[in-house]
Amino acid sequence: MIIKPDIIGFEFLLRSFSIFLFILKFAPLEPQVVVFSIIVALFFFSFFSLHCLDWVIAVALFSRSLIFFSFLTKRLLDVINEILPKIAKAKTDALKSEAQDATVKLETKPETTLDFVDSLTFLDEIQERIEPLEQEAEVVRQMYELIEQYKVPCPPEDIVSYSSLTTTLNGCRNAMDKALTERDANITKFVTLLDKD
Repeated sequence: MIIKPDIIGFEFLLRSFSIFLFILKFAPLEPQVVVFSIIVALFFFSFFSLHCLDWVIAVALFSRSLIFFSFLTKRLLDVINEILPKIAKAKTDALKSEAQDATVKLETKPETTLDFVDSLTFLDEIQERIEPLEQEAEVVRQMYELIEQYKVPCPPEDIVSYSSLTTTLNGCRNAMDKALTERDANITKFVTLLDKD
C-alpha cells in the first residue's frame, strides 16, 4: 500500500530538499558530484513514495554522507597535491643521477686490462638498461603533465631539473652508441693487453 504524504509532511519534504540544495551550493564539491547528487535526490523524490518523515531522514543522511564524501575527496586531493611533486622530483633525480653516472663510465677511456673488462661489461648492461630508463622518464613526463594540467603546486627548481632530464638521457644514449662503435677496437686493445700480461 502506498502512503500519500499529507500537506505538513510535504512541507517538511520541500524544506529538507531546499536544505539539501543549499548544502550542495556552498559545500566545496566538484561540479560532477553536485549534478550527480541532485539527480539522485530527484530520483528518490520522484519514484519512491515513503512516509514524509522517512524522506526527511533519507535526505538528512544523504546530505551528511555527501558532505563526508566531499571532505574525503578534498583530503585525498590534498594528499595527492602534496605527494605527486615529491614523487616526480625523486624519480627525476634518480633517473638523472643514473644516466649521468652511466655517461661518465661510457666516456671514460679504459687503460688497464681490468678497465677494459669493466667497460665492456658495463656496455652490455647499459644496453639492457637504457630502454627502461626512457620508459621511466615517460612516466615522469606524465606526472609533470598532470602537475601542470591540474595546477598542482610544485617548486620551480623541480621543473627546471625535470626540463633537463631528456637532455641527460639523450647524452647517455649518445655515449652508449659511441661506445658501441668503439667496441671492436676496445676488444682488440683488450686482447693485446692480455697477451702482454
